[in-house]
Amino acid sequence: MKANEGEPLESEGRRPSVSGHRLARREGQSLVEFALVLPILLLIIVGILEFGIAFRTYQVVTNAAREGARTAVLRVEQPQADSVVIRYLQSAGLNPNDGTRGFNCEGSSGSSPLPCETGDIASVTVSQPVNFVLIGAVFRLIQGLGADFEPPEFVTSVSQMRTE
Repeated sequence: MKANEGEPLESEGRRPSVSGHRLARREGQSLVEFALVLPILLLIIVGILEFGIAFRTYQVVTNAAREGARTAVLRVEQPQADSVVIRYLQSAGLNPNDGTRGFNCEGSSGSSPLPCETGDIASVTVSQPVNFVLIGAVFRLIQGLGADFEPPEFVTSVSQMRTE
């Protein structure tokens, strides 16, 4: 029995070629390449997720500050405006006790607490922590090598609106 026009089959006594042996020894090559690439791929995926969570926190903090300012321009006391901000943060799954909130009125007579007078600018500042679990560890490792970059620990937003 012949394989290709005149070549005997292996079963007829022909030894495999040298290139056949090289291919046989490469069976684990893809596994090794995958093992080398997998940590980098996982780091990228986790980084995307962590930055997505941080961006979501930024959006929630920005909207909470805006809602607090909208309430503050209605000439309410600080606890009422604070409760609006707290409810917004809690509805988004953030713990308001982890961050800080500040309320004041800026007018011609300087800065004062709520309630604001007509023409004053109600300013609400909301700050919440951002936790980078894996990416933070990578940044700390890079800092140990001499780099000066730190991920942000808090997301802060200031919203200002004029009292009518």
